[in-house]
Amino acid sequence: MDGMGSEAFVVRKEWPGPLQQARFVIVNYDLLHKFEREIRSEEWDYLIVDEAHFLKSQKSRRTVYALGGIYKLDDETTKIVETIPAKHEIFMTGTPIPNRVKEGWTLFERCDPEGIGANFSVFVKRYCTSNDNLKELQERLRIKCMVRRAKSEVLSELPPKQRQVIPLDPEDLGCSRLFKQEMSIFKEYQALIQTWQVQIELAKLNGVEFYRKTLAAKKQKLGMKASELAKLRMSTAMAKVPAVIERVHELKKEGKKVILFAHHISVMDALEEGLKAKGMTLVRVDGGTSINRRQEAVESFQAGKVDVFLGGIIPAGVGLTLTAADTVVFCELAWVPGNMTQAADRAPRLGQLLIVWVI
Repeated sequence: MDGMGSEAFVVRKEWPGPLQQARFVIVNYDLLHKFEREIRSEEWDYLIVDEAHFLKSQKSRRTVYALGGIYKLDDETTKIVETIPAKHEIFMTGTPIPNRVKEGWTLFERCDPEGIGANFSVFVKRYCTSNDNLKELQERLRIKCMVRRAKSEVLSELPPKQRQVIPLDPEDLGCSRLFKQEMSIFKEYQALIQTWQVQIELAKLNGVEFYRKTLAAKKQKLGMKASELAKLRMSTAMAKVPAVIERVHELKKEGKKVILFAHHISVMDALEEGLKAKGMTLVRVDGGTSINRRQEAVESFQAGKVDVFLGGIIPAGVGLTLTAADTVVFCELAWVPGNMTQAADRAPRLGQLLIVWVI
């Protein structure tokens, strides 16, 4: 919105007051509930939702306050939130289905309420139980409500991303046992998913109550195994930290500007401590970073005041432009590949003139 002057208002801590002169009002998801009354006080020409895949959960606060619905305040209290009045709605995302097809339901229901989004049970049965009908789903979306543009089509001047994988020997890192445990638990987790899929299908034949109990048991068992796997993933990531710090230090000596991503807070803490011990300067954005501090971090990095931008894959992986970087390093992998794709694209954006390396 640079150059638009008073035509665009960015909502921060306070609502900007009368909006007669504003053509655009920009507000973060996390502030929608705070300014519920102000946002619904008039009808908008367009409701434009960026990073719309964040609305994958129908019950989350951001989804309810963006699209309307019933929000659960506590165990006994719910609140009806009205839809934001708008003549037109546009939902933008580079990852419409982050992980599972069912996660796109909120958007499909909104964009095609009389077609794809007409019946959740029918949608799940046809598109979420197997991959047989996914081509049909894609065709229906393109016909009814989806306009897809690849980055190469709209930003053809961007230099291509280059990718490099640096293998690390678990023996050298002293985590051979952890790595083997992680692989073993991951195989168990995959096998457990398949087992429960069969049990869920059988449960459907034994009534609604039995089906619900089976779903609850599945959630508990898979959650326990996923938690076990997450702890091992964090431990193996911690084992990689010294090697990653050395690599980033080498990149700095080569004159590179680095974005460094991690998933766990403890891993980010270790990276920050190690980088500073090497004499490198950095800014950091994680889930606890305020909106204002995020912007300050971006501006400092873009202005060349620090060597490294350290970010969480999810909190710093969207909505930021970091074209000062020519190298993106991942210390650990995210559960959802789409989140890593989004994060890696913080550097190769409009205005980027350098080839970006993703390591």
